[in-house]
Amino acid sequence: MKTVAILLVVLSVALSASIKSERLAAMSKLTYSSLFAEIQTQITSGGPLTSILDTIEKFDKQIRSEQAEHDAMWAIQ
Repeated sequence: MKTVAILLVVLSVALSASIKSERLAAMSKLTYSSLFAEIQTQITSGGPLTSILDTIEKFDKQIRSEQAEHDAMWAIQ
């Protein structure tokens, strides 16, 4: 009985750790609002055009990778 209880505790800790890492990964991705806020900040501060284009390219790469993941899931299903 103790073994089962310990196993459940270890399993729940492992599960919560994986959920936390997934949330952190999701938070690090650009959203539309954060993208536009960053671009607006770069424009108002007089930042170089290359930094604005880099931000947009980063967002484009993120969208393309997410689309590739969704396409792969769709193909499997």
